[in-house]
Amino acid sequence: MVLELLKNVQAVIAEAFSTFRNNNDLSAASSLAFSATLALIPVLLLLTLLLGAVIGSSSEAMARTQELLLQLIPAYSQDILLEVQSIASHRGAIGLLNMLVLLWRMTSLVGDMRKSLGIVFRKKQIRTFLVKKLLDITIGIIFLTGLTAIAVAEIVLAVIEQKSHLHLLGYVERALPFLLITTAVFLLYRVFSDGRRIIHLVVGAVAASLFWYAMRPVFHLFLLYNPGYGFAFGSFKSLFVVIIWTYFSCVVFLAGAEIAANLGGMQRSSSGN
Repeated sequence: MVLELLKNVQAVIAEAFSTFRNNNDLSAASSLAFSATLALIPVLLLLTLLLGAVIGSSSEAMARTQELLLQLIPAYSQDILLEVQSIASHRGAIGLLNMLVLLWRMTSLVGDMRKSLGIVFRKKQIRTFLVKKLLDITIGIIFLTGLTAIAVAEIVLAVIEQKSHLHLLGYVERALPFLLITTAVFLLYRVFSDGRRIIHLVVGAVAASLFWYAMRPVFHLFLLYNPGYGFAFGSFKSLFVVIIWTYFSCVVFLAGAEIAANLGGMQRSSSGN
């Protein structure tokens, strides 16, 4: 039984690697990384403004945004946060028109995800342009709302732990980022897949999250022992490193999708036989 399970795992990984190359996912990851880099500051600014409105404290909102950013980007996150603080300090940055512009910038990233995952999951794009854009905007709003809810939940857990001295809640709070990443990846797979079984999408999301968390310390050590990496870009070094990290994150994201897609494909082949 164990040997059969290992053979199935090896077959899924081998097939996922093959389809990863055939679908040209490295090129798709480059496109996603470009869109993600352009959308990063608008998303963080929107999140900070939304958190400030919910929590009632702009400083606490900025602190929570910093914690989230440290989880997502292991290097130069402070530089990005300074840009967010600088933009948020301008009165003209907070307005209905600017909020819509920032949200529209986020939809480009969602649209690229939809296209890339549509190729991986072989999902036919039959919606009109307007419907696609409305879907992208809706997903962007849901994503921001989810991040806000998680940040508020972390505050609530910290307060309850401090008052009740329940150390178990501390473990829950530390596990929350991994659960957040896995849930977000699963939901994206679910929205942009076509009738895939939930268990396959969960396995793909967990695999992507595990790969990503394993990659974080490796990337940190690489920068630690190679401080000159990106030195040729001068003052743009921090931006270069962030783009490279985002690119690797997108590669892992698509790799998890390929695993989920091939799990479904293998099940259909075995049931057909």
